[in-house]
Amino acid sequence: MDIEFKVISFAVLVFSVVVHEVAHGYVAMLVGDPTAKLAGRLSLNPIRHVDLLGTIIVPIITTLAGTAFGWALPVPVNPAYFRKPRRDNVLVSIAGVSANMVIAVICGLILRILYSDPAVAQSLPRSLLIVLLSGCLVNVSLAVFNMLPIPPLDGSHVVAALLPRSMVAAYMGIGSFGIIILVIFMSSIGRIISPIMLAVVSLLSGISFRG
Repeated sequence: MDIEFKVISFAVLVFSVVVHEVAHGYVAMLVGDPTAKLAGRLSLNPIRHVDLLGTIIVPIITTLAGTAFGWALPVPVNPAYFRKPRRDNVLVSIAGVSANMVIAVICGLILRILYSDPAVAQSLPRSLLIVLLSGCLVNVSLAVFNMLPIPPLDGSHVVAALLPRSMVAAYMGIGSFGIIILVIFMSSIGRIISPIMLAVVSLLSGISFRG
């Protein structure tokens, strides 16, 4: 990837992780928890969501390496406010992933429409096409990653809602070793997940990726 692609990918990534966290906070508010709103976190201003490691250091490193990835400062959520704790915990957890997939679908469909007429696609600014492609790639990646059933990722909250109550604490306690487990997990099946993500992007955008 050239410099233009990397710079745009970084910007798209920051926007996407911010939207992810705002979606968590907004849905939490809808099910009764005002914590994120009171903390001023229902804002698309990236400064309110910056995590030094996840929003700056990791995105810069991964973008330079050729694949943009990162996260924002998690919005505060207080399950004590939830009307139906198990249900609402799942709704709040999948909100971020859902927001990322909405962005990916929109970007993918626009690309599909544009590339249905090559003459139109070629007449558009290259930067616009990069924004749309990055929007699709980055958001599919964030959605797939966050739905992995490894605490404290979003997918673990969905799994926890399906487990017997007696097992939830032990399962979520794995989160203490979540980063280690995640690194091992990704290193072992990363080559399997990557083609799946590219297949989803290809399905949405109509663009074929060849290894």
